[in-house]
Amino acid sequence: MIEPVYTAEIVCPGCAASVPAGAGRCAKCGVMMGQVKTVPVAASTTASLDTKPMNAIPLQERRWLVICTMVFAALFLGFPFLWKSRAFSLAEKIFWTIAVLVETVLVFWVFYVAMAWTIGNIRDALQ
Repeated sequence: MIEPVYTAEIVCPGCAASVPAGAGRCAKCGVMMGQVKTVPVAASTTASLDTKPMNAIPLQERRWLVICTMVFAALFLGFPFLWKSRAFSLAEKIFWTIAVLVETVLVFWVFYVAMAWTIGNIRDALQ
């Protein structure tokens, strides 16, 4: 009987892909590997782990989806989505929080200026 060859690998909690031990994040979906325990995995089983479909990855673990949601659609309302995601490190979460807050302030300021200009023009037209 042939003994299976074991390698030290981690199974990604986000997409179930095989990740080498010591990797900082999953190369397939970007989830941080931080405090995941290393478990010996038979080399013959790793091929089946990479076949999990993309739609099996939770939405909050897709880095670019979270970023695009905050930047282009939800602004600061996307913060819970960002902070629940395991795909970002603490430093990345702080960076994106500050960046989106600045963008939110800018968007509200532009809206205020546009509304003040519009109301001024309406008042002038009514007099």
